[in-house]
Amino acid sequence: MTTLTIELPTAISQQLKQRNISTQQLTTIIIRLINLYLNYYKLQETVALVEDIFVTTPPITDKMALMAQAAHDPMYMADLQETMQDFAEVDAEWWEPA
Repeated sequence: MTTLTIELPTAISQQLKQRNISTQQLTTIIIRLINLYLNYYKLQETVALVEDIFVTTPPITDKMALMAQAAHDPMYMADLQETMQDFAEVDAEWWEPA
């Protein structure tokens, strides 16, 4: 255990005395604040570690360029056509005509 001595400003000390806050209560409050701070700091470290995973999505302009490029990709277009045919078959199977 580490001993921590805190010298409070006079105004704060007087307010604590007026509200009858004991040394034990003050110690508990300080320990809770330190734990909150450390947990927040730990959370920030975790966020920093995984942030790159979530931030590395390409900008919308890059996505648009890839979509435009896909229209000229024969393999993509063949796959798209096959998917659309499969969808049409399933759609006809499960939904009544309008």
